[in-house]
Amino acid sequence: MLLQAPGIEIEIWRDKTQEAYLFDEITSLSSKPDLDLASTSIGTRITDEISTRTVLVRAFGFSSGRANSGVLLDDLLIVVIGNRICGLDVPGLAVKWHVEADPSAVIGVHAIPGVDTDVIVHGELELLRISMTGEIKWRTGGKDIFTGELHFIGDSIEISDFEEDRF
Repeated sequence: MLLQAPGIEIEIWRDKTQEAYLFDEITSLSSKPDLDLASTSIGTRITDEISTRTVLVRAFGFSSGRANSGVLLDDLLIVVIGNRICGLDVPGLAVKWHVEADPSAVIGVHAIPGVDTDVIVHGELELLRISMTGEIKWRTGGKDIFTGELHFIGDSIEISDFEEDRF
């Protein structure tokens, strides 16, 4: 995934190699003993006019590193890593906060149209609204796994589950 803002470019990808020499810093967000067996590693590279910084952040659970893996809000990059959502400062990419956003996996993070202070997190089992400080403002679940695409319709969200029921 590639994000661009004036003067910077941010690349986010699921890293399967975990080659330490490729990264300026490696951070683990989980203390689970089986982290190596069931973890996701997300690489993030930020490039501005002066420098490039690359970090690897690891967490328990699965993330795909696909199109909705990150949202840039001012000087905060919010990324999906495993079953967590993480706020990284821009341009340094230091972890400012992280929270478990779903018991299983986070599928994506979405900017809310017309709102620049919160995001919607699409988990496998739950949807959450999270602020730029990592505060969970609300969370809700359905009766099954959310497998459909998340859509904003006016001031509402529409999503479907495994059985194609719409919420």
